[in-house]
Amino acid sequence: MTIYYVESGVRKFADLARQLADDLGVSLRALKPFLRGWYVSAQDDLEEAGEDVSDMDDVGTLKGTLAALIAEEETEEPSKKKLPMTVIQPPWRRMAEEHLKHLDPTEYQRLKRRRELEDHLDQVAERAKEAYKTSVRKLSAENPGQESFIMQSVQEVVTRDILDPTS
Repeated sequence: MTIYYVESGVRKFADLARQLADDLGVSLRALKPFLRGWYVSAQDDLEEAGEDVSDMDDVGTLKGTLAALIAEEETEEPSKKKLPMTVIQPPWRRMAEEHLKHLDPTEYQRLKRRRELEDHLDQVAERAKEAYKTSVRKLSAENPGQESFIMQSVQEVVTRDILDPTS
């Protein structure tokens, strides 16, 4: 999920952390267990694909940056504070569009020409959101303390089973 933000130009860790927290409607503290791993993973993926990552933050600075962001967030006035994390949802609609555009460009263009693309993406994203939420909650209840692994695993399954137009 983070790769979509980084590819769209959110390359600095602090900017990415704030953007994800805002988009997901949760606090940075709730995202703390995930943010560094997500950022480093996205950076590694880009580097392995031969992309320049010199404008991204050094891995050694991430922990300090995150601590400062959390401290800053916790001093905000109460009306601006975010809710604690429940089930963090990846940007399914954006992911559905990227998958369709790259894996089935003919269908993407057909839906776009017929002005059915927006409705199609909304329906796919809603199915993905519900499947993800149900699976994460069920598996988290059965395996406490494994939320990070569960969220990543379920995202991969939902991406394969719902977003991939070729499956």
